Amino acid sequence: HDGHDGHDAQDGGVRVWSQTASGGDRSELLDSDRGPLSSVLAFRAAEQDASVETVVYFDADSTDGETTPFDAESIAVASTLVELLRGAVFRDARQLVSASPNSERIGPHADVVTQSDCVMHVLELCSKVAPSPYTVLLEGETGTGKGLLARLIHDLSDRKDQPLIIVNCAAIPEGLLESELFGHVKGAFTGADRAKTGLILAAQGGSLFLDEVGKMPLPMQAKLLQFLDDHQVRPVGGTESVDVDVRILCASKRDLEAMVRGEEFLEDLYYRLLDFPITVPPLRDRGGDIELLAELFIVRASQRLSRKSLRLTRAAAARLRAYTWPGNVRELEKVMTRAMLLASEDDRIRERHLPAQLLDAPGAVVEVSADGIVRPLKEQIAELERQAVQSTLERTAWNRSEAARQLRISYPTLLQKIRIFKLKES
Repeated sequence: HDGHDGHDAQDGGVRVWSQTASGGDRSELLDSDRGPLSSVLAFRAAEQDASVETVVYFDADSTDGETTPFDAESIAVASTLVELLRGAVFRDARQLVSASPNSERIGPHADVVTQSDCVMHVLELCSKVAPSPYTVLLEGETGTGKGLLARLIHDLSDRKDQPLIIVNCAAIPEGLLESELFGHVKGAFTGADRAKTGLILAAQGGSLFLDEVGKMPLPMQAKLLQFLDDHQVRPVGGTESVDVDVRILCASKRDLEAMVRGEEFLEDLYYRLLDFPITVPPLRDRGGDIELLAELFIVRASQRLSRKSLRLTRAAAARLRAYTWPGNVRELEKVMTRAMLLASEDDRIRERHLPAQLLDAPGAVVEVSADGIVRPLKEQIAELERQAVQSTLERTAWNRSEAARQLRISYPTLLQKIRIFKLKES
């Protein structure tokens, strides 16, 4: 929490401290030895009578070099602790983690997982705009979590106890969209044998999330623009308008500005939606989030399958980092779920458990050190050589003769490199 100086993290073990909003003394809730600590997760738990801020310290064991700073075991431990506290959100300066890997809720119970500064900036924008009445436009590629953020904004607003209505504009036929949004009176058209309340009115007092707003037909864009101007709804076939208090949230994976230039999107509506635009970064720009999210999805899959959670090998993790993830977080989740199924008789998730598009991607690039200093060329070459040897051994199930043949080196040379790189068969 804000008043914590960080020194307790050196004591080791798992420690949970709580402090009331009034600044009362901290009380230790849990203490168990888990060795030296290298990472801190904090979360805030909202109680009925007082706001309680809690910090969880736990071992982020990465000594074998095969795990991310927050590996599957650590996330599972944190998840277990959180289940003891209602409505929790893990948080420190660089990370938000959900109250439970199984949670399907969004907002205070959302699966917002990151170590990325760019995502933390997006989360800060969401928290700042949430209490306001402004229209929010979320822009980003498919699978980046725009819907997740829309729910987060709603749950952080003063409308959180009112409905959040979600409309996928691309999934509703053009002829039905007006009736779905604005409703209709009985007899308005053939088949309208009874009146229907539109989704805008159904969201009264809450929020309306228009996903894929770029797929909305031009006539409907004009009607949406009028609603944003006067906040009144008149059902199809009706003669009276109804005042509606609703907050509009929109999302688009298409470039709306380019659509305006191509006369596919109304210019007036575009600028009306720009009250507060937020660009959601793609997964490939989120650095270490790839492995962090992968570990979380492994935990989820293991729980659904009632199996022990597995860890990624170095070679598999390198493949994840090297891939560009056009489907972003959604694609990563499917890949890790599939990998867990394929690794049912293994003790690790290996390269061979990953889909072909990841194996066909260019090899992983050796990164600079955390402080931005480029590693010596000799070290980088050695690391690439180690990755190549380990990857080939895993791909051949540690058949050394076959691995030597594929690497086009002699059998004794391969054995020498295995000793030099201290590679071991899992």
